[in-house]
Amino acid sequence: MDATSIAKAITRAILATLVFAVIGFSLLLAPDINTTEILFALGKGFLTFAFGWIFILILSDTMVRSIASSAMESRVSRKDGGMLFHFLKPEPGEVVEDENSAKSVVEKSK
Repeated sequence: MDATSIAKAITRAILATLVFAVIGFSLLLAPDINTTEILFALGKGFLTFAFGWIFILILSDTMVRSIASSAMESRVSRKDGGMLFHFLKPEPGEVVEDENSAKSVVEKSK
């Protein structure tokens, strides 16, 4: 499990939503829409992106590492793991399907 890539994916999703929300609400609450208001809203969106990237990345990285360490410490199975399901390693008897195994099953059935 790569905690850094998961944290970056979470950060990108949250940050895109936040930037669009800032730009949207800025334009929604503007008394009239003109070029200066649009540029001002885009500037606020850029500042949100610049400062939000650091803060949200720190928060999401901390959250993902906390979940991963809880998963490593717990002795539960993937079935009983709840939200930790994605962080726990598969058990020896568990069937894990990936794209390659699904293709091989289809090819063998032909």
